[in-house]
Amino acid sequence: MATYEDPVRDAFEVREAMRGLAHATRHPPDRITAYRTLESLRWATDALQTTLEQLADAYDGYAGSDTMIGGDPVAGAAATRKITSRLRRGARNARRMAQMVTEAWDLEDRTDYVAPPPPGRTAWQAPAAPPPPPPPSQRLLPRTSSPAWTPPGAADDGGLGL
Repeated sequence: MATYEDPVRDAFEVREAMRGLAHATRHPPDRITAYRTLESLRWATDALQTTLEQLADAYDGYAGSDTMIGGDPVAGAAATRKITSRLRRGARNARRMAQMVTEAWDLEDRTDYVAPPPPGRTAWQAPAAPPPPPPPSQRLLPRTSSPAWTPPGAADDGGLGL
């Protein structure tokens, strides 16, 4: 569970949760589960972007401190700026990733799915053979005679006697 106070512990939990998610999605989940997973990933990618931006801001603050590489403060400051640059680039990539996941989630929300085809068929196959005719007991008997034709009478002219 997130501590909201200990970034190292929270990052460890995120790592383990992502490993678990990668394991859980090895087999295609049903559509509802996939939709809910996309929704959670949408929020997770937003949080990743924010985290990377905040870490970049932190490294901006470290640039003027006692950061050194091999005792060289200039090299240490250059390395800190490079770290900041990489984190900001990662945040931009996370923003694009969040946008793509959001688009996928939105499209999934507007997608309807049809029932799966019957066993033994795919949706693209035609039925194997036409259905058999009904048994004789259920067949309609042909009409043997038609009603006799009669000339129109007085009632057929609307009763007006025209």
